[in-house]
Amino acid sequence: MESGMETAAVAVMALCGGMETVYGIWAWTGTEKRFHQVWKDKRLLPAVLCWLAFLMVSWFLQPMPGQTPWPGSFPPPGSITPVRVAALFLTLILLAAVDVKQRIVPDRILGLCLVGQLILGAAEEEIVLLGRFLMEGAVFAGILLAVSRLLKGGMGLGDVKLLGVIAMTAGWKYAFLLLAVGLSLTFVAGICLLLFRRASVTSELPFVPFLAAAMVILLLAL
Repeated sequence: MESGMETAAVAVMALCGGMETVYGIWAWTGTEKRFHQVWKDKRLLPAVLCWLAFLMVSWFLQPMPGQTPWPGSFPPPGSITPVRVAALFLTLILLAAVDVKQRIVPDRILGLCLVGQLILGAAEEEIVLLGRFLMEGAVFAGILLAVSRLLKGGMGLGDVKLLGVIAMTAGWKYAFLLLAVGLSLTFVAGICLLLFRRASVTSELPFVPFLAAAMVILLLAL
């Protein structure tokens, strides 16, 4: 029964991921379409199948004893924890591409990521724990929003929402680690661009690509 629930959760995550991909393509190309029109897009089925294949492969890549791909407040790895890691990574890569091109973090993709991650979490965790993560993530996002307002736009609203979603599903400590590493990478990149005169002091860099790179660094560091 438990295995069946996990399989169904992975399938739902693949569906959400396929929809994320289509919405990402729309956002990347600057196409405005209604939410429900995703079902008419011929790219949806191939995208879902690609996500499903990637997630199923990740399912069999269980961490070694004593390892966890979620440092911080996330609980010990469950049987589909690698799927949750893979899904979040794919979402970050998709959002990074959109952020570089359009400087936006689409709410549709964030919403689907949150739904898919919560369904995966519900398949292997207690609902009470998920509820706690939702509350912690909301508080974490609120603090980031307040800091962003104090810094007069030091961080975009889309970036705040993304980190809030990560905190709601992986724990605020993991979201904080991603933020810290991402900011460090952004600082280093900014200095390099200034030295090579590829940017000015007032230039703004898309932040999501650095969050994706930060996730890779955290995975390799474990």
